[in-house]
Amino acid sequence: MKTAAVILLLLAGCSESDPSVSGGVAGIEPDHETRDAVRRWLTENTDSGKWEEVRWWDAADARAAKFANCKAWAKSLRRLDGSDDAAWLKKCDAIKKEPAETAIRLKFRTATPVGGKRLTDKVFMVRDGRVVEHDDFAEEYGYRQALFPD
Repeated sequence: MKTAAVILLLLAGCSESDPSVSGGVAGIEPDHETRDAVRRWLTENTDSGKWEEVRWWDAADARAAKFANCKAWAKSLRRLDGSDDAAWLKKCDAIKKEPAETAIRLKFRTATPVGGKRLTDKVFMVRDGRVVEHDDFAEEYGYRQALFPD
């Protein structure tokens, strides 16, 4: 998993240890803490408080990935029309100032009200032990597959 995040950082022209991007990949919360936080969230937010874990993906540094994706878009725009897009570059710089967030993906099963099973595949964002499900992760940033390959 670390490899995908490093590739995104290199595409953006920054190093894995770039201190401006939450200390690189090493700046994310450890998997076990992140998974425990997601499990607490599931207990509180699923209908029965019970689920079956099908697959976890390794945790990833969401801010570093957003920054790398932004820089890649800015470079693409520069190649297309030859000009610097100040708005994109400003957005990229703003991402570096965001608080660090850990992204983690989980595929899990829950029981439906009629007795069947529902398979759910979600990305969760974890910051300081607080969990938020992130349904639009793929559409908003377009790097879900790079961070969490199947």
